[in-house]
Amino acid sequence: MGNARELLDTFGKAITGSGDLERIFTTDAEFHDSMSHTTGIPDLERYLESWWKAFPDASISIGKVVESGDQAVGEMTYRGTQTGPLVGPAGEIPPTGKSVELRGAAWITIKDGKIARFDGYYDTMSMMVQLGLMPAPATA
Repeated sequence: MGNARELLDTFGKAITGSGDLERIFTTDAEFHDSMSHTTGIPDLERYLESWWKAFPDASISIGKVVESGDQAVGEMTYRGTQTGPLVGPAGEIPPTGKSVELRGAAWITIKDGKIARFDGYYDTMSMMVQLGLMPAPATA
């Protein structure tokens, strides 16, 4: 294997609107995160367009990556300022003008050198707090 870091780095560019999804995803790729479950590149692109519009200055950094066989897990940090609407499961979130730093992880399955399945895990509550959409949790 050995190409998981490259795939995740390229995914980081694609999710911020500056990469070619067909280069890194199989045509029938499954994509799952806390806000969407899609299958295939056209559905994935429609979903990601919402993020591209909401956070046009977004960037992703990749931390540690661990590979085993056709599986890999990588740490990711997404940063951006919400200057456009973001479509979520509960409807549209209007622009807040606030910045987010969203830490998470991606679990990918690789087939023929491309991502066949992506499972993204990130702290959605933290994002909502940073956008001012819900109060910060109480501290002890």
